[in-house]
Amino acid sequence: MAVAAPPLTRSQRTRKIMEMLQIRSEHSTVIPMRFSQSQELLWAKVAPKIDAGEKLWFICLKGRQLYCSTFFQALMFVRTISEPNTQSLVLAQDLFSSHVLFDMAKRFYDHFPMPKMRAASQQELSFPFPGGESRYRVISAGKAAKGRGANFACVHASECAFYERSDVMLGLAQTLPDLPHTMWVLESTANGKRGDGEYFYNEWQNAIAGESDLTPIFIPWYVLAKYRRKPGVPQDDWTRKERLLAASFGLDGEQLAWRRAYVKSKCMGDEVKFDQEYPVTPEVAFIATGTPAFSSDAILEHRVTVREPVERGYLRTRDGKRAYVSNSGNGTV
Repeated sequence: MAVAAPPLTRSQRTRKIMEMLQIRSEHSTVIPMRFSQSQELLWAKVAPKIDAGEKLWFICLKGRQLYCSTFFQALMFVRTISEPNTQSLVLAQDLFSSHVLFDMAKRFYDHFPMPKMRAASQQELSFPFPGGESRYRVISAGKAAKGRGANFACVHASECAFYERSDVMLGLAQTLPDLPHTMWVLESTANGKRGDGEYFYNEWQNAIAGESDLTPIFIPWYVLAKYRRKPGVPQDDWTRKERLLAASFGLDGEQLAWRRAYVKSKCMGDEVKFDQEYPVTPEVAFIATGTPAFSSDAILEHRVTVREPVERGYLRTRDGKRAYVSNSGNGTV
């Protein structure tokens, strides 16, 4: 007698549906979604929370063309079509980007094997359920202030470090209840530590310090297999910075050959601009887009000698005194 296969977990069911969605390939063909190396890293963070029934609240710092927007768009689309009364919102940095993101969602909708019971309107997809209609909207950040009175279950803020008004995010955050079924994603490349990029930088710092409900995810460019070029750069031809990159992140000659080509052809020969678009660490991402005291090269040079601290702690003021609180106990300085 054949043994029945175990039932799929929540995350397995979610992934199965995501991989049924159709995307536009880099060759301009429509193909089923298959997770890239960068999306597998995202999935490793997302899947356990789906199975645990936890809220999907993430902040994602990444470089260009790493398919993070596609991943979160697909995840939110699946959430929207899975349950009634799910109100979802994708926020883009400008009007042009909102059209690009909506086209992606419309492609999901057009090719998905489900009854088309209602035509999609401009920038909005509707999904009727017996228990209430679900909606998937895409708008630009400039229009987000009009949604302050709304109530969303899923919000994806794409390239939010480039929104001209940070108060847009403050207002939008109030529309999302603090409940397990919600999805709140801040996803962007870095845009410095001040100005338009300050909100995203502060949210990232809070997340990595464990001071917010957002789970931080950083995706470096070198995880993608396509970011390679033959022939590779021979080791005896590596520059000082290339040797640092190889020592710190295990980059090989083919990855360094791709990097050289992109610095020259896509970043005007400027390595700082490359670091801005394709960072290797969160520190480099924010340094390249800001006005740092230390260059990204200096950070990389000293990174190879970094060791874990013997003890972690912090200083705080209590009863007028400066107190040091360590892992092992309290003491006054």
